[in-house]
Amino acid sequence: MSDKNLTELEWKKFSKGRDLKDSALVKALAALEKAKAPDQQLTALSEIEKQADILRKSAKGDKELGSYLDDLDKALDKQRKLSDFEARKATKEAAKDGGDDDEAETPALLTSKMIPLIRQVKKGEEMQALLANNGKDVAVMLSRRPISPSKRKLMTEYLDGGTPKFYPGICIFEENAYTFVLKTQAGGLAKKLKAALLKQVELRLKVRVRGEDPNDVDDDGEEAEDEGGEGQGDKNPQAVAQQPAAIPEAPPKPPDPLKAQYDKRMVTMEPRVLAVLKAQTGDASKIRAVADFVREKGDGGNYKAALAGMESLEKLLEVAGNAATPTPGPATATVDPGAAFNARLAAMMPQVKDVIAAATDYSQDVKLKVSEAGVFARKKDFEQANALLDDAEELIEEVLNPDAPRKAKKDAGGTLSDYEVLRERLESD
Repeated sequence: MSDKNLTELEWKKFSKGRDLKDSALVKALAALEKAKAPDQQLTALSEIEKQADILRKSAKGDKELGSYLDDLDKALDKQRKLSDFEARKATKEAAKDGGDDDEAETPALLTSKMIPLIRQVKKGEEMQALLANNGKDVAVMLSRRPISPSKRKLMTEYLDGGTPKFYPGICIFEENAYTFVLKTQAGGLAKKLKAALLKQVELRLKVRVRGEDPNDVDDDGEEAEDEGGEGQGDKNPQAVAQQPAAIPEAPPKPPDPLKAQYDKRMVTMEPRVLAVLKAQTGDASKIRAVADFVREKGDGGNYKAALAGMESLEKLLEVAGNAATPTPGPATATVDPGAAFNARLAAMMPQVKDVIAAATDYSQDVKLKVSEAGVFARKKDFEQANALLDDAEELIEEVLNPDAPRKAKKDAGGTLSDYEVLRERLESD
């Protein structure tokens, strides 16, 4: 890095002889120096910023430390702009040169790099597919763009034997299964494709194959399963056959009459919460926690609990001197977008931390998107910043069961955060 303040060596020179708990910051600085790709640099910069803030709070009276960290913040902003520019440049060049299909032809194209593409298929995106069949084994490749003939050599080497035949097509999510529409007869391919995907990406997926004739369909013969590798396909077929017939689905529930009451109150309460959080009046941490609880319950359709939380939130707002309710409609448009973004980000952070701690496939993606959202917010591009938070929320939703982390912590005898304590209390009410 060009700025000396972002080097591990420079920090160690400054911190030598000082009683600072800086091991996490040292580790983050070292990670930045090792980072080559722009996205890796952005992730490291976000971690440095986080650890620097923690260190600043723990040693408020140290003026020399404060001055050093001020210089560090300036260096962070400068490097973040540079890394962000390089990331955008790389993205444009990749698109210009043909996108992900023209990247290095490594075996990862048949393994780890297929996993995010498989998830996008389940979300409704269509992927290009290429099937290689040597008679004994099958290999499959997915790509957002047409797959070039040069990839056939990689697939042949992966199969390690025979002269495979290649069948191009597409992969879509249809009939609750990953459906491969190929330019060949479908018969007997579904089970081979299922086995190939299990070997290549270690995911047990429900697979169908359709030929050029729409009536030519081959199914793997198993029920739909989770992508974690455990599902109906692992069960004894005889035991499955002995299970009782499925109970008919109940008719849809009528709309909750409390929804209209919740929506009406939320229109007026949301701007008040944002105003209080911006002004930092009253008990801002409790207001943020209760507001997050209200939104969570409302989004989940539990309007009774959400309305109960609103009563607690109303009292907190009154104590903060914010009892006057803004007029719904156009008046809400005057809310500072920066304050609204900061409030939203703060409300998300408990779940973001849970996802990162869970160390799943999505953890790094969530961390990067939240970091990038902060970059765009600093540039006053709140539309892009909020769009990135939308992406992060989708990933969080796929990873977290909001109740599970609290229950695990409680069963283990751990200490719940203020946010979790408030949720426990409100839910019990």
